[in-house]
Order: sequence, then structure tokens, then C-alpha cells
Amino acid sequence: MPASIWKDYFVSLGSVEEADYTIETGGTDIFSGHAVRRPDESTLRVRINDICADYLSHAVPSLNLLARKDGTAVTFQVRSGGVLVDTVQFVADWSHDYAHTSQAALAAPVNGRLSAAQAFIASVLSGAAQTVIVNFKNGTSQSVSVSAASSAEAQVISVPLGVFSNLASVTFNGVTYPVVPACARYALAYVNAFGGWDTLLMEGSTSQSDDYDRHTMEQEYDNGSRETRGTVEYANEVTRRWTLRTGWLTDAQAARMHHLLGSTTVMLYDISVPALIPVIVTDTTCEYKTYRGSGARMVQYTVSVQLAQDITRR
Repeated sequence: MPASIWKDYFVSLGSVEEADYTIETGGTDIFSGHAVRRPDESTLRVRINDICADYLSHAVPSLNLLARKDGTAVTFQVRSGGVLVDTVQFVADWSHDYAHTSQAALAAPVNGRLSAAQAFIASVLSGAAQTVIVNFKNGTSQSVSVSAASSAEAQVISVPLGVFSNLASVTFNGVTYPVVPACARYALAYVNAFGGWDTLLMEGSTSQSDDYDRHTMEQEYDNGSRETRGTVEYANEVTRRWTLRTGWLTDAQAARMHHLLGSTTVMLYDISVPALIPVIVTDTTCEYKTYRGSGARMVQYTVSVQLAQDITRR
């Protein structure tokens, strides 16, 4: 069974005072160390989470009908004295959620709503070919096959929905996602706390702005001429920001907003291009809003993001 990377995982090296050990993945040693048994314990144990965590990663999804190998799940082997003592598959689950007992369940969408013009994006703890069911408004369905990602322990798949007409919903891995008209320009694609990719369609109003950090220097000039310049602006550093708003959310949906607001891997999905743009969420608080706590009104969130790339004008 996969292990969550946040939960302490100890490997026993036997009833010995001290031992050398190595950790490997994919046939390559990534760590070698020496451990000494604690005096209050009968078995020498080592905790390997921090070492293995650096080898978990997330591939950027495609927006075409494609599967990409994802590093959200990686298997590690621990050897001591040349003998294999343990094998563990870690999943990049940073949820600290004791109730989340199925580490293979990587989906945690806020409301699951999809634009008819976007690509459906999801993660799966498997390298095999996947089947996505698209459901039409007339009650019929169609199976869409996504080829396997080569030698993957996990993969992120995508199915562009714009090639279909009159879609009602999409079903994958037992979860059904409603499809809505292609009105919203933006969605946010992000890695949730369980280690899987989700998207949240931003159905409220949106805005974009640029902040400028201007760099200037002074120079001598002849003020007898109107065109001469005493202050020279030699560079502008641009910080591009977007303010996005969700649609109305239920209490249960709002309780899942932490998966987005706390994510360290977020892409602004400009559905109109289409393109995935790397951003960081600049909000520093996730309020767990409720209908009652909002004055008997439906809940909505404003999410602020910043481009995760440098822009300079000279």
C-alpha cells in the first residue's frame, strides 16, 4: 500500500547497535548513511521521509489527449549490508489528514465544474492506459482512451473537451464532473494536498494588473533644450498579477479550498489561448467559509495569483 510522505515512515535495520544503509530508486543510490540505535529501543530504526521527499515531483499536464509520467508516486528500496530490508512507495500526499486512508485517491476537486472548452485534467496512481467517459445531454456516453505513460508509477492525463458538443459531464475513476457552458476564461490547475492535479473553474469576475519596480539614474543634462533628460529610466521589473473569483460554493465545497490556496504547484489555465501559465498564490490565509458564517449567503472566494516568471523591460 502506498505511504503518505507526510506521515513518519521508519525502516528497521535489525537488532544491531549500528549499521550502514542506502536508499535507492530506479536502480540508483540516492543516499548512503550510518545509523546508531537509540539506547531506549531494541531495534535500530531510521526515518526516511525527508530524504525521499526531494525525489517526488509533478509534471505539468498537457492540454492535448495525452498522459504524462508524473513523479507524485515513487518507489524506494532500503538496503543494509547489501541486503534489501524494505521497499516503500511514497505518494506526495502532504494533507496531514488522518482520515484520508486511500493514498491512491488523488482527486479532491472543490466543485468539479468544467468548462466545455477546457481540457479535463486528472492524476492516477497507475502507468496503464486510462478510460475517461464523456456524457452527453441526450443521455448517451462515449469512452475516450488515454494511452499509457511509459514506465510510470503515476501519471497525469488530459482530455480536451472542446472537440465534443452538448456535453453534460465527465466521469473518471468513479467521480463525475459537471460540464458547464464555455463562458469563463480562466481556471486554476493545481496539485492538491493528496498529490493529484485538480482544476477549479473561476466563474466570477477576473482582473489583471502589472506592478512596476522602476530603476532610474541621474545624469547631467543641458536644460536649455526641452528634449534633454536628467533622469534616465534604464529598467522596469514587472510583477504580473491576476485577481480571480470562484463561483458560489456550498459549505462542503468551501471546505476543500485549502487544497488550492495551500498548493505549491499552481498553473493559471487561460482557456481562451489555451495555455498553462505558472503562478504562485499570494493569499496568506484560507478562511473556512460557511453559509451561516457568511450571513446566510452562498460562499465565494477571491484568489490572488502572481506570475512565477521574471518580466523586465529595458
